[in-house]
Amino acid sequence: MRRSSLARRTALAVAGLSLLAATPAHAAAPVDRAGVVDSAARGALADAAGPQVDLDITMDLQSLRVSLIGYHSQPGDAPITSYRATFGDGTAETSDSPVFSHNYTEPGEYQVSLTATDAEGRSDSATRTVSVLRWLSRGYLLARSNLRYLSPLTEGSGLQAYRYGAEFLAKVDFADAGNGQVAMYWYGQPGYLTADVDGSGQVGTGAPNVLRGGRFAMIRNRDGSYSVRAGSGRYLSTSGSGGLVLANKTTISRFEQFQRVDAADGNRQFVARANGRYVNASKTASPPLIANATQGLVGQTFDLVAFGGGQYALFARANNRFVTADASGTKPLVNTKVVPLTWERFVLVRNSDGSVSLRSVGNGRYVTAESAGAKPLIARAGRIGAWEQYSLRHR
Repeated sequence: MRRSSLARRTALAVAGLSLLAATPAHAAAPVDRAGVVDSAARGALADAAGPQVDLDITMDLQSLRVSLIGYHSQPGDAPITSYRATFGDGTAETSDSPVFSHNYTEPGEYQVSLTATDAEGRSDSATRTVSVLRWLSRGYLLARSNLRYLSPLTEGSGLQAYRYGAEFLAKVDFADAGNGQVAMYWYGQPGYLTADVDGSGQVGTGAPNVLRGGRFAMIRNRDGSYSVRAGSGRYLSTSGSGGLVLANKTTISRFEQFQRVDAADGNRQFVARANGRYVNASKTASPPLIANATQGLVGQTFDLVAFGGGQYALFARANNRFVTADASGTKPLVNTKVVPLTWERFVLVRNSDGSVSLRSVGNGRYVTAESAGAKPLIARAGRIGAWEQYSLRHR
């Protein structure tokens, strides 16, 4: 699996120190500014004469594109002059750049390779098997246990619920793994999620192919949340230290429940047509929502959790809580809830002029910015007018 950038740098540094320690000071091998060993010292370093390929792989499953990246490849005695990539479908490319991208015409398992050749004809290759699966959707998984987004660890291999927002490092592609199962390709550490099938519970990220432990069943719970069952029959759980994800539970509790946020529904902002101001949520969750912000920052950002039938919950990024029209809609909207039930759900109505309106599932009333936005938002309007219309924007 692919190591983090810090781990990679540490490993290279340790390797460099070991090489220096093994070389007497009076016989230190001179190198030029590009790191190429001087020809006079080649005999002392015969074992490291050729180039060394270090291959990283990224994918865009939506377009069936695979990229081979050899930036960390190292020259030996002579500089690397060319790279050659093969993609397992009869396609091959040669370039002086260590980066190649290829779009496949069909999903499948392919063997890819990257070869580096130096000025003296010596070469080194790295080969991997990649799973190019049929793309289903792209989004984020929000843990119910701590209201944080799942994301690969910054060090090592694993998954943890620790991201506050729907950001790039928490993005995941869901792909068709066959038999009603999905594979999950994470962007934070490019590669597929895997879980041990022996029941030990270990979870890893960064795999270029889908092995036996890389197939999962997405279970839709009655409350609209999802649970993820691994090949071992155990559920992904955030019950580990600090929200660390393990595949080790046989029953579903809040630690095994997740909300799915589609990529297009993350980082949304509402601008009231009543006054042209952004809807603002408080960090303390005590003041109600009000359209009084002149710019769209974190406090004006919401992630929309879809429940089907046009129903959504508004997850306020100001404090990572759900917006509610509780008290039967008699009080203004506040962002205080940790579980999106009836009063935290709204029908997103798309108006003919391009604006949107929000209708509370709890009482069937529209969210209004009364007094031209001077008053807090409240779900009590019986019809859609200017005060009930909003522009829905991406942050």
